[in-house]
Amino acid sequence: MEQENTPTKSDVLAAMHDGDFLELMANVKFADLHSFGAIIAKIHNEGARDAIAFFDNFEWPGVAARRDHTRLSYILRGLIAAIEDETVRIVEFLHRVFLPLGQNSAYELREGFGDWLSAAPERAPASVQIILSLNGDSPFIDPALIVWRNNAPADALKETLNICKDVRSEIRRQAIYALSGFASAEEKLRGTAATELAAIIAGSSRDDKLAAISSAASMLNETSEVPANLMSALATACEAPSPAVRHEIIAGWAFRQNKLPEGLRNLIFELMKTVTAEFEDTVDLVDTAISNMDIAQERTEVFSLITAILAQPENPPPLKALDSTIYKIRSSSHADLGWFTTSWLLAGDFEICLQVHDLYQPLDQQIYDFDIADFDLRPIDVAYLTRKIFGFLLFCHGPAVSLLYSCLSAVDANERRMLENEIAFFWLRNFPDDLKLFDAALAAHPRTGMKASIKRIRDLSGAYEDELKKLPRNPALRPSPLERQVQAEIARDQHAEIMKSAKRNSILSSIVQESVLLYGRTSISYIYNGSDQPVRQVIPLKSFETSAALPRMDGLYPARFSYIVQHFRNERRPN
Repeated sequence: MEQENTPTKSDVLAAMHDGDFLELMANVKFADLHSFGAIIAKIHNEGARDAIAFFDNFEWPGVAARRDHTRLSYILRGLIAAIEDETVRIVEFLHRVFLPLGQNSAYELREGFGDWLSAAPERAPASVQIILSLNGDSPFIDPALIVWRNNAPADALKETLNICKDVRSEIRRQAIYALSGFASAEEKLRGTAATELAAIIAGSSRDDKLAAISSAASMLNETSEVPANLMSALATACEAPSPAVRHEIIAGWAFRQNKLPEGLRNLIFELMKTVTAEFEDTVDLVDTAISNMDIAQERTEVFSLITAILAQPENPPPLKALDSTIYKIRSSSHADLGWFTTSWLLAGDFEICLQVHDLYQPLDQQIYDFDIADFDLRPIDVAYLTRKIFGFLLFCHGPAVSLLYSCLSAVDANERRMLENEIAFFWLRNFPDDLKLFDAALAAHPRTGMKASIKRIRDLSGAYEDELKKLPRNPALRPSPLERQVQAEIARDQHAEIMKSAKRNSILSSIVQESVLLYGRTSISYIYNGSDQPVRQVIPLKSFETSAALPRMDGLYPARFSYIVQHFRNERRPN
């Protein structure tokens, strides 16, 4: 069990002497581990026990659990931040203790080293020289350069420029990153740092170029006076870059876009339009970059970007890969969501229109306040849009009805009657229950003339249903056993795909472990909260179900239905 309070100095000293240090450490709360390290530093500073010698002689092979490695890195951060000893001894100890703990400990150790340097900034120049004198690479030169820069920027810049040519890759990379910190320095120093970054970007070393691009983006984010040579170097890097360079440039835009100049912004837009599906990490950056834009104010640019990305001739990423952007559009406003949907349907690109439904939740039944008046469409364009809705929003009934309702309200009385006939003939003959959605749209967003229009649609649909009811049943039209089997297999495959898609897009899949129950009505799980015995939790199981209306014609005459839908989908917008 973890202790409620941080152990006392005498507890720690006894554990270090008796070999019970790991046992004591395991009982301390994570939040108290930094304080635990500070207690060890106090013991060292008072001369009661040499902490550096203690950890040098520590039985590292016995620390097998990753949890213990993490705890030790927290303790060492507190120790290094507060310890008092010779600079060379502490810097060398920092590197020795890093070896058994590994890369996962680098952050905590670096933070502790930074705190130790900040407490006495005069230690920074000597620490840099000691690190450079070591044989191997080091992840710890960056804190020393930062503290040195904050106190003596001219001297720090001179040394940083020298380190940028060091043969050790990690030390060199940190020095390149450190150049971005001179964004707030005086103009001469900032210009010198920018010139070095521009030269590295123009150089032949791939890794150095990537580090310099990231450092340059950070510098641009911190200063309003952009050095011209650095801008020129970044613009040149945007010309036919390698995938890695493109990734780094887009990353700079994704996280610092509000600070980049307009010219560079446009070049990065063009790069984003070239990202294909196989570069998943870069697609995620593109998604982050677009989602950080203002959907309401920049929706034309957002639309152009997404359209260009999805319309690439070879291996474009799917719309659903831009999940953060989809969420941003979906949560922006009904007007923006309707604008994107309408824009893509009017454009008529087949592959993009097939993905428009990904803007919505699966089987969405929500009524939206859409309005296509901003598009200033001719009646013939509204009719075209109606047929695109028929073709591409078959399983998003809420958005489809909302947009059809908007189409009806956008035309005059004569044209409206023609649309009413089309809606009643195709949509309501396939989905008669959607009359309830039209009623819901009218109730939520009443518009002039729409009450009478919905009544006429209801009458048209009702008249058709009444005629059908008068007809005798024809046994010849009943499906044969083979046809029933085929339709059942089709329905099963469709259901399986829907379930796969639902699982892929569900947040529960990342936090809930799926298991197969052979029998029983409860789910049993064990929760480990740090005690010796896990807590057994029993969760009663409940059933749930969802349903979606299938087009009637798809069951009665699937070939004809498929032909009509394909005709709607392939129709070109009239000139």
